[in-house]
Amino acid sequence: MTSAIQNNIHKSPTPQPIIYTIAGSDSGGGAGIQADLHTIHDMGGFGCTAVTALTAQNSVGVTAIHSPPPSFLRAQLDCLQSDLPFDSLKIGMLGNQETINCVADWLDSVLLPGKLGRTVVLDPVMISTSGSRLITEDAQEALVSRLFKHADIVTPNIHEASALVGYQVDRSNAERAARDILDMGCKAVLIKGGHMEEGPRTSNGEGRNDTVGVAMDLYLEGGDVGSGRLCDSVGGVRGVWIKGPRYDSVNTHGTGCTLSSAIATSLGWSRVALGGKSLDGCGVDAVVEGKGYVGRGIEGGRRRGEGPGPVGHEGRMGRRHCPWIGGGGEEEGEFERVDELDKVIYVVGDMEDLRNVVEGGGREVQLRYKGDGDVGSVVRSATEYCRARGGVRLWVNDHWEAAVEHGAYGVHLGQEDLRGFVEGGGAERVRGRGVKLGISTHSVAELAVAKGLRPSYVSLGPVYETSSKEVAFGARGLEQVERWRELVDEGTPLVAIGGINTMERGREVRRRGAEAVAVLGIVKGKGKDEVKSIIEDWRGL
Repeated sequence: MTSAIQNNIHKSPTPQPIIYTIAGSDSGGGAGIQADLHTIHDMGGFGCTAVTALTAQNSVGVTAIHSPPPSFLRAQLDCLQSDLPFDSLKIGMLGNQETINCVADWLDSVLLPGKLGRTVVLDPVMISTSGSRLITEDAQEALVSRLFKHADIVTPNIHEASALVGYQVDRSNAERAARDILDMGCKAVLIKGGHMEEGPRTSNGEGRNDTVGVAMDLYLEGGDVGSGRLCDSVGGVRGVWIKGPRYDSVNTHGTGCTLSSAIATSLGWSRVALGGKSLDGCGVDAVVEGKGYVGRGIEGGRRRGEGPGPVGHEGRMGRRHCPWIGGGGEEEGEFERVDELDKVIYVVGDMEDLRNVVEGGGREVQLRYKGDGDVGSVVRSATEYCRARGGVRLWVNDHWEAAVEHGAYGVHLGQEDLRGFVEGGGAERVRGRGVKLGISTHSVAELAVAKGLRPSYVSLGPVYETSSKEVAFGARGLEQVERWRELVDEGTPLVAIGGINTMERGREVRRRGAEAVAVLGIVKGKGKDEVKSIIEDWRGL
């Protein structure tokens, strides 16, 4: 359920995912299959093309269009599939009903039961961002009836979403529109909001395109993908608002093509990484990666001719471009910062281990209590004990209400706990009492949730394989520690956790960018003297 591929992009050996783009050619190089191939290759995929139309166009406009006969399009698709079967594909401009039926007939023949994670991203090129209709209503009906059933994600802009549902879509009714589009047969929908929210102008300080607010997109999956994470849709009813900077730029030619290709490539990497297993939960990761990639491209977009320039293709997103996940309204404030985390956070499960760690010299302790006793009493005892010993900082795992009530230094929450925490008013209560907040992350969508909440620290794990906690995902690896340090906000510490059971591993994780490591197994159940010796050794981390 994660985009384990984040740390593989650009660095993984073969096999690369094979990504098809079924779309038109932009002779000006800014959109269509040209933008698709730039994107696919930039994200480490191997791109193949099936050309639906040839255009004579430049940055000013289109002067001619030639559509090859459907039989030639089918020949391209059959030829590719016979030798280079796809891991993921994107569908862009189809133009007319005959072409739509041709692609649909081919998909009917290749997407048989047991397709093993092959994914289809459909960019329904129906209406331009300026509102001009690009296909007939009959072609639109064919697009929905023939292709939506094959689409894992459909990516309409606001105008296209409005045309699909028959009413004007805006922020207030976007979730209703997304549900209506899901009912047309696709598995997930991303409504590209673009300019649904304005905000103050901010300068990025590098002489590039400044930001002028927030670009908000709504992502909704059908069914129940349901682990309870804030980055998961809820039963095909409640969507996920994915936000990023909106840039003050006219150089946005090809953004829709670029986004759908980036999503398809990310899903292709997921298929390679997971070996054809279920990609449930990977869609939102791919959307976050894609939106961040496009954000970086818009920031770096430049004029090439007399008209608006294309979006840039400048590598995967950085910290400045990484989206965040939040509600559909205004964002809340950030949680209190940590002055400076100790290099080691000792994770303990009971009062005996806590006492041994504190008496041994540990200054940063996380209480992960899973016992049958009264949680409030345990948290109260732990808080009082730590406070009485020179201000040892106690982080309480999961039990935020008890932590607030008894004045713990901080709370640590996993992704599965965040929905109840936020929707139950926990964020306001914790923030209002000055209690710090740490958040676990495993995938880029979970990181986007953390960035939306603006916690005191972000943790990544498990870095190495671990048996201390049952998890639904594998080791994240050292490259992902480096990647997270590139994406986590400046001033927010990164904590690495999971399988860090030797000093060598601890040092390597810190070399890769983590400010602190959280350790459990090295102190669990050990005697006082042994714990003291361990803590003295780990001070040299």
